[in-house]
Amino acid sequence: MSEFDENTNPIQEESQNTEAVIAEDVAIPAPETVQETSEPVYLQSSEVYKENIRQMKAEYKAAKKAERENVPQSPKGPSVWLAVLLTCAIMTTAFLLLCLFPTPKSSIVAKYISAVSGISANGDSVELDGGTYYKPNKDTITIDADSFPDGTAVYAKVSPSIVGIRIVQISGGGNFGKTENTLSEGTGTVYSEDGKIITNYHVIQTAIENPAYNIEVRVYLDTTLQKYYVAEIIGGDSSTDLALIKINLNGMVPIEFFDSDSLKEGETVFTMGGGGGVEFLDSINKGIISGLHRNITTQTGRLYDLIQTDAVINPGNSGGALVTTEGKFAGVCFLKIAATGYDNLSFAIPSNTVKKIITQIDETGSVKTPVIGVVIDTSYTENIGELYGLPSGAYVSSVTEGGPAEKAGIIATDIITEVNGKKITDYYSLKEIISASEIGSELEVTFYRVQTKETKTVKVTVESSK
Repeated sequence: MSEFDENTNPIQEESQNTEAVIAEDVAIPAPETVQETSEPVYLQSSEVYKENIRQMKAEYKAAKKAERENVPQSPKGPSVWLAVLLTCAIMTTAFLLLCLFPTPKSSIVAKYISAVSGISANGDSVELDGGTYYKPNKDTITIDADSFPDGTAVYAKVSPSIVGIRIVQISGGGNFGKTENTLSEGTGTVYSEDGKIITNYHVIQTAIENPAYNIEVRVYLDTTLQKYYVAEIIGGDSSTDLALIKINLNGMVPIEFFDSDSLKEGETVFTMGGGGGVEFLDSINKGIISGLHRNITTQTGRLYDLIQTDAVINPGNSGGALVTTEGKFAGVCFLKIAATGYDNLSFAIPSNTVKKIITQIDETGSVKTPVIGVVIDTSYTENIGELYGLPSGAYVSSVTEGGPAEKAGIIATDIITEVNGKKITDYYSLKEIISASEIGSELEVTFYRVQTKETKTVKVTVESSK
């Protein structure tokens, strides 16, 4: 039979069983007969009843007290209080740390990581309009390049000196609203504490050459892109592809310069900048010095004495920094050859050249290009010279009237063969030497005179083209 058979009433069955048990175990006496009177009959007085209740309560409390004294305390009580105390202590400590070290880079954890990674850094936060930005003191950041060449320390030191640049054209307004169009993006390297920033001329070229088209040069300090500073253009030089801009902000961290003449082929270097755009600001890549003193021709002309590296330089890296394992500025990233068949062939302008050009721009707003007052025919080559029985060199097609070369006795059709003892093979080798010369310096120029077939050496003073 199932537990609840449809022919059986379980409640009724249980009642019958219960009554049977009671009948077997307890003898129920017959009720006593109480004589009815006009007054109610009490078995005991109300005072006695209340006293009994009080005694029962007292006995109950005494029994409970004895039970608590005889039974050991449960371990759960202290554990709960201990957990509460620990939670309060942790929350208080976290609050104090947040107050004392409000940014990730100034936290105790960051300082510990710095200590074990070869970086020594002290810094603080500087409150800017629109947010708080970390401002480390670069003078206290030193790197043991022999022990920590992996880029961690380099990133910590250099990243505060790298900014993003976006060129934006603003149009419209009035009832139709204002529209913004991004024309180009690049990178900047901080040059001075008062907001001066180095970049490539081609990064801000549109803004320089089109001042009437309402174009802004915007500078971003981090990848949140929540705030930007509109930069003033101090000046630029297309022939060296360098420019200097300035934002209204003090307390920036200038890059630490390195003597680029001390670089060696095979040396480890890093590139830092916004490869791919300002959203990727502070991207870091590692490589080596693939070559030195390279000369290449670009759309804007020929550049000389460049650093070749296989460290990645992507679109957007232009104006960023090429740095050593000590986090020192070795050059400005500016070009990557992206033609089919080329891989990791990138170039940077040496820091010594950058310093020379940027100093002039900072002082005068422009660059004084050194010249000697000659125009060279670039079609003249060594093969043509051999064909006509002439030496290789730079063929002078004309001279500037009253210029240094004319004053020294150089005329058209002369072939310049040496400068300061260095052999000249074409226009570019002559241009390289002159471009590296100081304004007012004197060059010893050797030339071959075609008419008389004689060789002469004269002194030529370098002048400025501007």
